[in-house]
Amino acid sequence: MAEDLQPTDPPAVGPYQLLKRLGAGGMGQVYLGRSPGGRLVAVKVIRPELSADPGFRARFAREAAAARTVSGVYTAPVVDADPDGPQPWLATAYVPGPSLTEAVSGNGPLAPSAVASLGAGLAEGLQAIHAAGLVHRDLKPSNVLLADDGPRVIDFGISRAVDGSMLTQAGTVLGSPGFLSPEQAEGHEVGPASDVFSLGAVLVFAAAGQGPFGTGTVASLVYRVVNAEPDLSGVPDALRPLLERCLAKDPASRPTASQLLTELAAAAAADVSWNGRTSTLNAPGPALAPSPAVTPGPPGSPATVPGQWPVPGHWPSPGQWPVPAGPPGWGPRPPRRNLGENQFFLVVMVVVCIVIAAAVPAAVGALKGHPASSGSGSGSGPGASAAASASARASAASARAAAGASVDGLWAGTYVCNQGTTGVQLSISGSSGDTVMAKVNFFPVASNPGVPDGSYEMVGSYSAAQGLVLNPDYWISQPPGYQMVGLTAAAPRGNSMTGQVQGANCTTFSVRRG
Repeated sequence: MAEDLQPTDPPAVGPYQLLKRLGAGGMGQVYLGRSPGGRLVAVKVIRPELSADPGFRARFAREAAAARTVSGVYTAPVVDADPDGPQPWLATAYVPGPSLTEAVSGNGPLAPSAVASLGAGLAEGLQAIHAAGLVHRDLKPSNVLLADDGPRVIDFGISRAVDGSMLTQAGTVLGSPGFLSPEQAEGHEVGPASDVFSLGAVLVFAAAGQGPFGTGTVASLVYRVVNAEPDLSGVPDALRPLLERCLAKDPASRPTASQLLTELAAAAAADVSWNGRTSTLNAPGPALAPSPAVTPGPPGSPATVPGQWPVPGHWPSPGQWPVPAGPPGWGPRPPRRNLGENQFFLVVMVVVCIVIAAAVPAAVGALKGHPASSGSGSGSGPGASAAASASARASAASARAAAGASVDGLWAGTYVCNQGTTGVQLSISGSSGDTVMAKVNFFPVASNPGVPDGSYEMVGSYSAAQGLVLNPDYWISQPPGYQMVGLTAAAPRGNSMTGQVQGANCTTFSVRRG
């Protein structure tokens, strides 16, 4: 979950303004950042003790450059990096959605078809990473993010940069105990087969709620990885043979990522249900008939089919992933609003009116024999100039207010989507600065009492010219089957605002500030 920045955090890293803390790991602190063009990114800032190692910087530069060549749809692409700064950093595309760790911890193990769909997406992500000549080396549940349109693999490749530095620390194990491969645990050279082992362990965690080697100290986990057989007792029978092959001690006995993708995609798209029951994220056990494609909904919009993913939404089989209708951060950015012809003429007319308003008194005074700019009296001198300046400032302030200089405040109204008219409340702050934060509450209305209550946080931007753009950040209270999407609107006029809900089967929202 995103947290506020601390006083010790920098306001920016490279060209990216920092907005929130996303988390911390062995390599450093991760922030939510925004590019000058408004794109959200995840910025990882490397720890000072690693930054002080010239060997680390050289490896980091090589691995970051290689990671930028990865272009798989199930990976979070590396978009920027600076290995030479005071503290090296790396920026990837921001993926809104919980980690697999958070999803399973909060909702329980996944249903078998969801595990198969998850595994197919991750296998395709590994395929792209391996095709670029990289090995992930630290695939684990917290490095898998669950977006509405499928999983994303993060932190690929760059963990190798830490190897030379971390090897000098006594008792340090590279990778994450319980998910690293036996050859990695023993300090041998690792290749793509090591990632397949880790993927098998990740899928066991997804299916059973814990990894195949249990929990415990680092030493005990490493021992089990190298010497013990994996515990697959919580894994459904249909998945067990494939995951056993992934977790083979001998790397040569494991399937490749390509073979794994073929088998998991076939399992996810199978026409025969395992017990004829629709699965859900928090209803583990054998399931299910193949899932039809669904489209993301609006704030508080249920999936059009009972979802196997209350968090983070419904995932159909590979090859049927819906195109997300969301806003910047995971989908196409809404077009930037340029000053249109009508707006241009409106601005011109306002300027003309101001000029005329200033000129008329002078002209009237001249007709009466009282020049407006000379002599003494009530119509001239510093007092008149000050009054004119105050009037101009007041006019400018009124113009800014009319153009929507701020959208801060509490807004309430409704939106319309496939579940019908729904009440919505927006609490917006920060629109006078660079970053807009908003809390969304949705709730039933008298004409549609069956809608549940829910709430989530949003982050975005606002200007009078470009309007309001709000992107989903994280759930506060999520009803089962509901999904977050974004909102866009032109600058409000007065205390009314109408805009678009970015989702299929959705139309507009209309709110008033009160």
